[in-house]
Amino acid sequence: MQHFFTKIEFLSDEKFGKITEKSIINQFTKILRWKIWDKIFVLDWKWWKFLCEIIWIEKKFFEIKILEKIFLDKEKFFSDDKNFWWNKKINLFFALPKSKEKFEFILQKWTELWVCEFHPFFSDFCNAKYPNKIERNNLIIKEASEQSERFFLPKLKDFNKFEKIFDEKEKFYFFDSRWENLKSQFDIIKNWWYPQEINLIIWPEWGFSEKEVQTAKEKNCEFLTLWTNILRLETAIICAISRIL
Repeated sequence: MQHFFTKIEFLSDEKFGKITEKSIINQFTKILRWKIWDKIFVLDWKWWKFLCEIIWIEKKFFEIKILEKIFLDKEKFFSDDKNFWWNKKINLFFALPKSKEKFEFILQKWTELWVCEFHPFFSDFCNAKYPNKIERNNLIIKEASEQSERFFLPKLKDFNKFEKIFDEKEKFYFFDSRWENLKSQFDIIKNWWYPQEINLIIWPEWGFSEKEVQTAKEKNCEFLTLWTNILRLETAIICAISRIL
């Protein structure tokens, strides 16, 4: 059943409400062509999930009836083995690609694959000059979350410097395209006894500098390899998540 992240304007008894977000209304009427009595899930950004039934359709709003209100316990969600790979919090630390199109592609695809946090950073060989358009980037994440029926939205952090990302977390897995002789240890990451939070650092389009590699060693990063060939940034990112899943 289709998921939507939006605000419900509740009526007096909270059993009925309205959806007035313009982008959602356009999607309902022009793309999905919803009808009265169709059912949807609405998530309100606060860990409540509502099973709703559409009872009235207007050009500027939809009226809905709340059939069920479900609390989504975040901690239980990530600790429950029934959630398969979702019981691991996967955070992506990646060097900014040279084009915003590639950046948006990464946000979209990794959101679909249930990443929890995005941490974009500037590396020594990074020449990205586009601004962090927060509103547009969050819209891409929101639409990808709805399409993939996620229960929560991943967080997008501000652009940061490479040396500053180690202040964010404790344990990191560091991928560098030049480390061809390293043995892949993805089976270790997938084991149930490994920490719930997995922090992946993916190489820039032009690779890491020697200074950055040395910093990663000093921070006790665990070096892993992805492939015998050198992969593009966006390919490496998808490859990394697929190996963990």
